[in-house]
Amino acid sequence: MIFLHTATLNPTPTPSAPVLDSTPGAVRDIAILSYPGCYVGDVIKLLETLHALDLRPCCSLRRGASLQARVYSLDGAPLRSPAMPWVSVQTHPLDPPGPDAPDTLIIAHGPAQALDTAATPLLRWLQAVQPRARRVVALGAGVFWLAAAHLLDGRQVTTHSALRTLLALRFPALAVQSGGSVQIDGPFYTTNERMSASDMALLLLRDHCAAVRGLPCPPLATSPQPPSPDGPALRLCRWWLQRLDHPLNVAQAAAYLHTSERNLRRQLRQDCGCSPHGLLVLLRLDMARQALLDSDLPVDKIGRRGGFGDGQQLARSFRKYLGLAPGEYRRTRTPARLHADYARLFDGIAQPGWLLQLRHAERVTQ
Repeated sequence: MIFLHTATLNPTPTPSAPVLDSTPGAVRDIAILSYPGCYVGDVIKLLETLHALDLRPCCSLRRGASLQARVYSLDGAPLRSPAMPWVSVQTHPLDPPGPDAPDTLIIAHGPAQALDTAATPLLRWLQAVQPRARRVVALGAGVFWLAAAHLLDGRQVTTHSALRTLLALRFPALAVQSGGSVQIDGPFYTTNERMSASDMALLLLRDHCAAVRGLPCPPLATSPQPPSPDGPALRLCRWWLQRLDHPLNVAQAAAYLHTSERNLRRQLRQDCGCSPHGLLVLLRLDMARQALLDSDLPVDKIGRRGGFGDGQQLARSFRKYLGLAPGEYRRTRTPARLHADYARLFDGIAQPGWLLQLRHAERVTQ
């Protein structure tokens, strides 16, 4: 039996005014609310991504602050996935009423049949904790719980496309939106199927980093969007990751996907807004960017290993897409600016969840 246990929350002392504590070494408390039937796999991915990000060098942007999460449930019993009964997530009961002032409150996603929003103890808990949280994130169907607790009346929200009509009918006081992968209205973040739990964690990390550095969060329009889970971009990136140091071209990519070069260009434009060559350059660039942070290898060697030929070609791509030289990025661990093409998929700080998953799958198969 595998148990995933998260660290204890350390509440901050001012629940009436939720703000981001920028004190060096401060703790960012994250409360994750589960419920019967919620997707346990999403909760696990969220915990794993938050933990991995907390260990990454980029998190020095938070001045040493750490992310600590605790999962809550109605009865405090372990969460178990029907698909993986050997895995469980330890949870904490809703009574007592949870953390005094969590930095972030996240409500898990689940299927429509799990949305028994008449669960009064859960709604009371939300009503008690939400005003003390700096921000509240509803993953997919999690928005139904916030709506049932009357916390979203009059606000713009989104959810998975299959649930939008039901959400609008059940809660007419909400302004249900269909565009974008995440809808932000005040402290509330609601998401649809284009935003995975892992990518949401990356977005929250960038929010943390920007707030601690005293900078405004990037506008939503520049938030990286993951490629379609069943689209050609992910399949191509998975194949490319195994041979980044080789010469690669569009003809090879089209042959691998059993399509024509013309169709491949069209499909990738629809999937991620890139040409095949453009997507390959961006993938190579972000892998090289991460190698700069994870190793002390010379820039020239990183460039050759990543398929750029040498350090000069890598430096040109860095200046074009990240606004600075590789050596300067290694020192500052943050980009000067982001090219629009790069910003569609990456944020220049941490690798997105979809790429982390591809890299993990590649290591497992080796």
